[in-house]
Amino acid sequence: MRTVIIVGNTPYTETLQKDEEIWAMNKIFTVQENISRLYIMDDFDCLPKGTEEILANVSYPIFLKTRNPKIRTSVPYPLLHIARVFGLMGKDDTIYDLEKSRNFNSTCSLSYLLAQAAYEKVGKIIIHQMMLRRWSLEYMIQKESNDYWIGFCRGKGIEVVLPDNSFLCKPNSWCSSLYGYVNSENMPAVSGILTNYNRRLNAISAKFSWSKEFALTL
Repeated sequence: MRTVIIVGNTPYTETLQKDEEIWAMNKIFTVQENISRLYIMDDFDCLPKGTEEILANVSYPIFLKTRNPKIRTSVPYPLLHIARVFGLMGKDDTIYDLEKSRNFNSTCSLSYLLAQAAYEKVGKIIIHQMMLRRWSLEYMIQKESNDYWIGFCRGKGIEVVLPDNSFLCKPNSWCSSLYGYVNSENMPAVSGILTNYNRRLNAISAKFSWSKEFALTL
């Protein structure tokens, strides 16, 4: 069974078995061995200086938002193709239409890897030591899209293995996981906090801009 091991900030050190691949993200490539492919969805000016030069001659494919001529194995992430295959955009739609529709829910790099794993119909995905800090920024803005794509993969019949201590695909700590069967006694207090929190967030005017690297290709 083709198995993809997704690695973020913690290297995977176990011996790879037959049909196992390591899909790595961002700067983990500096310490991770046996990388099958690397994904960098951030602009390079967000990464340590000299990253482009280090990656210039690696042998594995590197998925970026757009091809980087300085990196010979760089490959554009097939965002529009995957979105069309999964019915998230029309065949004549552009990336402007996709962004406006907000149908492709990806608020972090991991979601892009999960989407491509689903597209490539892998048999199993192991998410290695990711999404462990419940009160981090990851929990606030990244959990939702990752939960979506994990469910999407599972709906496609792909086995997804999560770390035991990860908060992915788990309810908030103040919520019962079996609504109707188990009551959450502290919901009135939680409701008041969340109502105020959401009101303040929704009062912020949303402002977005295209990635500097990707904007050069538009």
